[in-house]
Amino acid sequence: MSATQMQVGGSHYKDCPIQPIDYVLKNGLGFCEGNVVKYVTRWKAKGGVEDLRKARHYLDMLIESLAEPTQVSDWVEWQGGRCPVPMTCRIRAKWRNGHEEERLACEWCWEHFGRGDDIVAYRVMP
Repeated sequence: MSATQMQVGGSHYKDCPIQPIDYVLKNGLGFCEGNVVKYVTRWKAKGGVEDLRKARHYLDMLIESLAEPTQVSDWVEWQGGRCPVPMTCRIRAKWRNGHEEERLACEWCWEHFGRGDDIVAYRVMP
């Protein structure tokens, strides 16, 4: 039996003619889209309205990640951590060593390691 044919922890998908994971994988959906499918599929059998709220939350995150800025933002000082903007935003970053470069947010390492290539400030570009 393959991993996609069994369910660990509950039976809320057992009566589904199409398993959410099969749908997600066969359609090449991303993380947010996959979670929307998962929560909308199971809401009646497991989490009720809370699962619908979770699905809406993932839709909101997906929509925000697609939003395009319309103007250049001011410089924001950065202390390191998780990416502060949607991954599809264009960012101009300043590094500790003074270098500046523009790329998509998903192409940067936002954590700090005490090196010259740590991001110390960024601005969102249109």
